[in-house]
Amino acid sequence: MNPVVRGDIVVEHFLDSVGGYRHKERRDQLLNILDVDLDWHMHAISDGERRRVQLCMGLMQQWDVLLLDEVRHPYIVCVVVKVGFMNGAVQVTVDLDVQVRYDLLSFLKEDSERRGQQFSVRYLQYSQSAN
Repeated sequence: MNPVVRGDIVVEHFLDSVGGYRHKERRDQLLNILDVDLDWHMHAISDGERRRVQLCMGLMQQWDVLLLDEVRHPYIVCVVVKVGFMNGAVQVTVDLDVQVRYDLLSFLKEDSERRGQQFSVRYLQYSQSAN
């Protein structure tokens, strides 16, 4: 994992360092949906909270390509987000509860329709191979 996301940096400064100040309205919508606090310190939060911060980071900028793989495991639902930009890509895996997942997908659907873009969600069933 990137050592920066485990450093003693406040979430607001971390997001600003990757352009959060340029996408403030979008950032704030994502912070609300993902229940992320700008005053959190990256080194003091759980792995799940850190992944939600990274998800916010990856989605703040308007994406060119967005692929969502939703892996259905017997106990959890995991969303793998791959965000493509002209100069690179971000991949984040995060477990989201049902309401957060619904709110995030609704936001992405509305955003893509408003911008005339498309995004794709692929549902995968987790299976454990027998040995």
